[in-house]
Formats: sequence, structure tokens, C-alpha cells
Amino acid sequence: MDWMSQLHTEICQAEQEKEHLVQENESLEQLLASNEAEFSNSQRKYDTRIAVYYARIAALRREREANGNSMEDKISRLESLNNDNNMKLQTVTRRIEFTKELQQNQNRMDPRKFPAEIRETILKFLLVEDMPICVSSKREHKKTRNLALFYTCKQIKGEAYGIFYGKNVFQVDPKFRVWGTSFICRFSAYLKHIKVHVDSRTSIPDLLQDIQRRDSQLQSLCIQISGVPTYRGSQKPSTLGSLKFQTPSSLQKIEVSCSATTMTAELKKACSILHEVLAKGSYESRDQVLRCSGKKSSARKRQRL
Repeated sequence: MDWMSQLHTEICQAEQEKEHLVQENESLEQLLASNEAEFSNSQRKYDTRIAVYYARIAALRREREANGNSMEDKISRLESLNNDNNMKLQTVTRRIEFTKELQQNQNRMDPRKFPAEIRETILKFLLVEDMPICVSSKREHKKTRNLALFYTCKQIKGEAYGIFYGKNVFQVDPKFRVWGTSFICRFSAYLKHIKVHVDSRTSIPDLLQDIQRRDSQLQSLCIQISGVPTYRGSQKPSTLGSLKFQTPSSLQKIEVSCSATTMTAELKKACSILHEVLAKGSYESRDQVLRCSGKKSSARKRQRL
């Protein structure tokens, strides 16, 4: 019996140990499962952090490359700006040196201090032309001229005006306007030689009024007629006989010619009437001349009686 009881107790102890081991195994399995879950969570967090780190590293690399390119661009811009500043500095330096030389040579290079004969020779060389200067609104007559001397100083401008408008021959269109006035009226104080083209649309009274201004310095006048001008609503040459003209004292040469391809009797008569008006101040027809001569002869006879 002792043996049986001892065996029974050993079996009970073994079962208790077995239960204890089973419980420990279950607890170990639970601990293993929790550890595996925790490990998987940690692995996921680690992978996420690694991905974030790699993304940050790539962004930093891109930023470094961009900063490197921007720095290179900034450096190139600064170099070009430095070159531009150096060029501007050299230009300013040359201007300062040139200004100093001008100040040193001002007395020797000032044209206003040249003798009047030398100034006149220089201005004639620059401003006087061999051919007549066309003054018209037509484009084919336009020619660019360097008239910068008119904007230097008051003295040179006055002398240049006198030579340019006084020594050149101007072929003027009476219908051309300069700031609202005719060219002849605008520069009557300087013009000395003009050629005027007259046609049926030309206003003869306005033309004569511009020529006979008080400040007129005109010396030679050439009128070319291509058509009988309209006067007082009529285009007959006889109507031009009523024109009156006060010849300027400076006017020495008067020419009236026909520029038409065919010379008609009306054009010829208009030329002769206009020439007499310009030369004598008025026109007297043959009948008026005969009447005047008859009156003079009768007056002489009366005086004799």
C-alpha cells in the first residue's frame, strides 16, 4: 500500500507539473504572439521611417543640386554685372577725360570765337547746296538734311539761318504750310532766292501778300506757271490785271515763265500780266495805255493853247 500511495502521489505531482507546464507553454505562446505582433508593428514603423528618411535624403539631394545651379546662375549674373559695371566705369572715365580735354581746349575749339569769315566759310560748306531745295508735302521731294547747327546756340543759329535760307534757292509749293503758315511767310526775313510753282489751285493774293512782307529780304523771284490761277472766281487771265503788288526794295530779279508742256494764249497772257504786276506793282492794258496817252496829249495841247 505504501508503494501504491507513493506512486499515486508521484502521478499527481506529475499531472500538476504537466498542468503547470501547459500553463507556462500557453503563457509563452501568448507572449510569443504578442512579441510577434509588436515586432511586426515595429518593423512597419521602421520601414515607414526608412522610407521617410530616404525621401528626405532625395529631397535634400535635389535641393542641393538646385541650390548649386542657382548659385552658379547667381555667380554668372554677378560676373556679367561686374563686366557691365566695368564697361560703364570705363565709359565714364573716358567721358571725364574728354570733358577735361574740351575744357582745356575750349578757347581754341569754340566756333563762336573764330573770325566771322571763317565761320561763314564753314557754314557755307555745310549748308549751301548746288541744286534748288524742294519745299513740298510730297514724299518724293523730301530729303533728310543735318540741320543740327540750328540747335547749338543763338549766335550760330542766327548765322546758320541767314546762310541756309539766304544762300540756297528754294523751290516752294505755295500750298505747303509750316505750323499753320506758309513757308515764304514763315522765313521771309531770311529767304533771298525762291522759285514758286503756280497752277489753277494757287491763291495768287495770298502768294503776293507773303512776298511783299515788310521784313522780306527777297532778291530773286522765279514764278513757273503751269495753269491759269483762279482769281475772284474766274480763271481768265484778264482778272489778274486787277492785282496790286508792292515790290520789296531788295527784289532785283523777277522771272515769270510757263512750265506747261503746251503754251496756250491764255498762259502766255497770264505770264505777261503777272510779270508786269510784279515788276511795276499793277497792270495796265493797251486800252488803258492809249487812254492815258490820249489824255496826256490833250492836256499838252490845252497847255499850248
